[in-house]
Amino acid sequence: MMNASESPQSFSVLGGPLHRAGRRLGLVRGETNTIMLGLVLGWGPWLLILGLALIEGITDRMLSMALVAAHARLLLVIPLIFISETWVTPRMAACVATIARYGIVSPDDRLALDAEVSTTRRWANWWWPEVACLVLALVLDVTGSRLQTYGESSTYDPARDSLAFLVYVHVGLLVFRFLVFRTVWKLALWGWFLWRVSRLDLMPQDALGRANEAGALTIGLACATGSELARTADLAIVVDVGPEFISGSTRMKAGTAQRITLNVLSSLVSGGTMSVGRMTSVLFPMFMAAGAILPARHVPALVAASCVLQGLIAAAFFTWRAAY
Repeated sequence: MMNASESPQSFSVLGGPLHRAGRRLGLVRGETNTIMLGLVLGWGPWLLILGLALIEGITDRMLSMALVAAHARLLLVIPLIFISETWVTPRMAACVATIARYGIVSPDDRLALDAEVSTTRRWANWWWPEVACLVLALVLDVTGSRLQTYGESSTYDPARDSLAFLVYVHVGLLVFRFLVFRTVWKLALWGWFLWRVSRLDLMPQDALGRANEAGALTIGLACATGSELARTADLAIVVDVGPEFISGSTRMKAGTAQRITLNVLSSLVSGGTMSVGRMTSVLFPMFMAAGAILPARHVPALVAASCVLQGLIAAAFFTWRAAY
């Protein structure tokens, strides 16, 4: 068995050179709070670009349509990446701990589960995946000199010849791409772990009984009336779809019904009537109406304000969900 420091409760996909550097600099609080690191990586280059723009006297171009994407990437997207990983990582660990606590994995495969946790932690701490992400970002930076940068207008803007814009393209955009590739690697690592766990001998019925004995609220989703799962769970959701078109198949009507039900439940639990999608669906038509009414000279400020407002709503939603 694993020692205490490698228990399922300590499962994490965080690690690597960037995470270790953040801990040494005091930008990572505890094991998972990386919000300050995200602010430094996002707002730091933006402040540098703003300072160069002030020196070069091109601050009036900072809110041009060609640079709105730059502001959004550095001020909003990069911090939101770290806010998301700060929120998600402890829940990943809680999920793995629940699998171990309630015996979802059979006792014979418990050592295999511990081994998968150790392997995932070891892979998360490898240095070469982040180096590969950085190399890929550098390749895109080099080849980008011959391609139109994504999110930019094809109209010529004199501000693009400034030092501030060059710093954004070769520093800010490089950091953004590296962090996007790093996030994809972490998500792939989590997906690989779940796939490996799915290959183990799982005992969902026994786990349901153990959860009932421990006093936990159990919820079961079944597609047949009178199933053992529905009888065992405290709260049973029964979607009676009837017999399948092909005898013995569970991937047609039953699989579709379960997927629809889980999508509805996840939307209600995660956001309810105040989800980010519903808020932005209200903001977007307001933005379009204001853009049609306001004079052209006020449109860049409107775009920037709309981006900031949507980012703040998303940050508040994912950080202080209880307020919603």
